[in-house]
Amino acid sequence: MKTPFRTDVPCETQDPPDLHSEIGPAPSTSASSKSATAALPGEDALISRYADLIGQLTDVKQLKAAGKTNAAQQLIDTLTKQFAGWSKDWTAFQRANGIKEPTAGKAAKP
Repeated sequence: MKTPFRTDVPCETQDPPDLHSEIGPAPSTSASSKSATAALPGEDALISRYADLIGQLTDVKQLKAAGKTNAAQQLIDTLTKQFAGWSKDWTAFQRANGIKEPTAGKAAKP
């Protein structure tokens, strides 16, 4: 039964609403053959390449610390080219799998 609401009586002095309800059945669900954490084909290889690139940045830091600035710069140049290639492959992977890229300055839409 709905708790009566009286407009001529202050809210704080009225009876609180009755929130009791009947328990109904649980909603039906269906199993999916897809894992929520399963990688898409090709994704693991791209992630591995990215991790390798990031790992090599540690090598740059070590070269600089050892005073080998020329070697560090050469590695940075190589990594920059490799990252550009990885970035193109990552973008192609996203497009091939229907993943929309977020636009700069705007939140991604689900």
